[in-house]
Amino acid sequence: GLLHILFFIERYHETAKSILVYSNKEKVEFPMAVRMFEFSVFVLGLMREGRLYNLCNETGNVMETVAYIFCSLFMEFVCTYIERKMNITHMNELNNLIER
Repeated sequence: GLLHILFFIERYHETAKSILVYSNKEKVEFPMAVRMFEFSVFVLGLMREGRLYNLCNETGNVMETVAYIFCSLFMEFVCTYIERKMNITHMNELNNLIER
Protein backbone atom coordinates (compact mmCIF):
# COMPACT_ATOMS: atom_id res chain seq x y z
CA GLY A 1 0.00 0.00 0.00
CA LEU A 2 2.53 2.56 1.08
CA LEU A 3 4.87 1.67 -1.79
CA HIS A 4 2.04 2.24 -4.26
CA ILE A 5 1.29 5.65 -2.74
CA LEU A 6 4.96 6.61 -2.88
CA PHE A 7 5.21 5.37 -6.48
CA PHE A 8 2.22 7.53 -7.44
CA ILE A 9 3.58 10.62 -5.68
CA GLU A 10 7.04 10.16 -7.18
CA ARG A 11 5.83 9.59 -10.75
CA TYR A 12 2.92 12.05 -10.72
CA HIS A 13 3.98 14.63 -8.15
CA GLU A 14 2.01 17.63 -9.44
CA THR A 15 -1.09 15.51 -10.07
CA ALA A 16 -0.87 14.09 -6.54
CA LYS A 17 -0.69 17.60 -5.09
CA SER A 18 -3.70 18.70 -7.14
CA ILE A 19 -5.71 15.67 -6.05
CA LEU A 20 -4.82 16.30 -2.41
CA VAL A 21 -5.99 19.91 -2.63
CA TYR A 22 -9.19 18.83 -4.39
CA SER A 23 -9.87 16.01 -1.91
CA ASN A 24 -9.72 18.46 0.98
CA LYS A 25 -12.41 20.79 -0.37
CA GLU A 26 -15.37 20.81 1.96
CA LYS A 27 -18.05 19.91 -0.60
CA VAL A 28 -16.16 17.06 -2.30
CA GLU A 29 -14.05 15.83 0.58
CA PHE A 30 -12.74 12.28 0.30
CA PRO A 31 -9.95 10.63 2.29
CA MET A 32 -7.21 10.44 -0.36
CA ALA A 33 -4.79 8.17 1.52
CA VAL A 34 -7.55 5.80 2.59
CA ARG A 35 -8.81 5.54 -0.99
CA MET A 36 -5.27 4.88 -2.21
CA PHE A 37 -4.80 2.07 0.32
CA GLU A 38 -8.12 0.56 -0.74
CA PHE A 39 -7.04 0.56 -4.39
CA SER A 40 -3.72 -0.98 -3.43
CA VAL A 41 -5.52 -3.82 -1.65
CA PHE A 42 -7.77 -4.28 -4.68
CA VAL A 43 -4.83 -4.48 -7.12
CA LEU A 44 -2.92 -6.88 -4.88
CA GLY A 45 -6.06 -9.03 -4.74
CA LEU A 46 -6.12 -9.12 -8.55
CA MET A 47 -2.51 -10.23 -8.50
CA ARG A 48 -3.18 -12.97 -5.93
CA GLU A 49 -6.10 -14.22 -8.04
CA GLY A 50 -3.74 -14.57 -11.00
CA ARG A 51 -5.59 -11.98 -13.06
CA LEU A 52 -2.42 -9.99 -13.71
CA TYR A 53 -0.22 -12.99 -14.51
CA ASN A 54 -0.09 -12.51 -18.29
CA LEU A 55 0.44 -8.76 -18.09
CA CYS A 56 3.25 -9.13 -15.55
CA ASN A 57 4.91 -11.76 -17.74
CA GLU A 58 4.65 -9.51 -20.79
CA THR A 59 6.30 -6.59 -19.03
CA GLY A 60 8.82 -8.68 -17.11
CA ASN A 61 8.41 -6.51 -14.03
CA VAL A 62 5.77 -7.46 -11.48
CA MET A 63 6.31 -4.58 -9.04
CA GLU A 64 6.20 -1.82 -11.64
CA THR A 65 3.29 -3.37 -13.56
CA VAL A 66 1.19 -3.65 -10.40
CA ALA A 67 2.14 -0.10 -9.39
CA TYR A 68 1.07 1.31 -12.78
CA ILE A 69 -2.23 -0.57 -12.61
CA PHE A 70 -2.77 0.94 -9.15
CA CYS A 71 -2.05 4.42 -10.54
CA SER A 72 -4.42 3.89 -13.44
CA LEU A 73 -7.27 2.72 -11.24
CA PHE A 74 -6.76 5.54 -8.76
CA MET A 75 -6.70 8.12 -11.55
CA GLU A 76 -9.86 6.63 -13.02
CA PHE A 77 -11.49 6.96 -9.61
CA VAL A 78 -10.44 10.61 -9.27
CA CYS A 79 -11.49 11.55 -12.81
CA THR A 80 -14.89 9.88 -12.41
CA TYR A 81 -15.34 11.47 -8.98
CA ILE A 82 -14.67 14.93 -10.43
CA GLU A 83 -16.55 14.52 -13.73
CA ARG A 84 -19.69 13.24 -12.04
CA LYS A 85 -19.46 15.81 -9.23
CA MET A 86 -19.64 13.05 -6.64
CA ASN A 87 -19.18 13.28 -2.93
CA ILE A 88 -18.24 10.86 -0.20
CA THR A 89 -21.75 9.38 -0.13
CA HIS A 90 -21.14 7.95 -3.63
CA MET A 91 -18.12 5.80 -2.69
CA ASN A 92 -19.84 2.41 -2.96
CA GLU A 93 -21.32 3.29 -6.35
CA LEU A 94 -17.94 4.44 -7.61
CA ASN A 95 -16.16 1.37 -6.21
CA ASN A 96 -18.53 -0.85 -8.15
CA LEU A 97 -17.84 1.05 -11.38
CA ILE A 98 -14.06 0.88 -11.00
CA GLU A 99 -13.88 -2.75 -9.87
CA ARG A 100 -15.68 -4.04 -12.96
